[in-house]
Amino acid sequence: PVAVENGEAAYQAALQTLRSGQYQQAIDALAKFPEQYPGSVYLPNAYYWQGEAKYVLRQFADAAALFQIVIDEYPTSSKVADALLKRGFSEQEMGDSQRAEATLNQVVEKYPNSSAARLAKARLERINQQAN
Repeated sequence: PVAVENGEAAYQAALQTLRSGQYQQAIDALAKFPEQYPGSVYLPNAYYWQGEAKYVLRQFADAAALFQIVIDEYPTSSKVADALLKRGFSEQEMGDSQRAEATLNQVVEKYPNSSAARLAKARLERINQQAN
């Protein structure tokens, strides 16, 4: 019963759909999640993975908005560093290199020892190489 209440089974099922490459189906399942399980500990992850699926489908504005929900509404979540990183990637994909650089630098400053920071540094180096 506990798994049903916090939505773990529904979350895991949506994640499996995502992993199998059924991105739109995963988005649909994850979009219903906050309404179905408003108090779930999986909410930040549900928004994050919905953003990831939108990113893969090249829906960068939607992806950035979903990553922003994780950042704003779940500031203590372990997903915040990754959400900030992916928001920066989305901004770059939308052609906003200045904002992307600022966001990626924020990842490096706030989460210096994280894998997100390493990925942010690599992307910043690429942006700088393209600019020169």
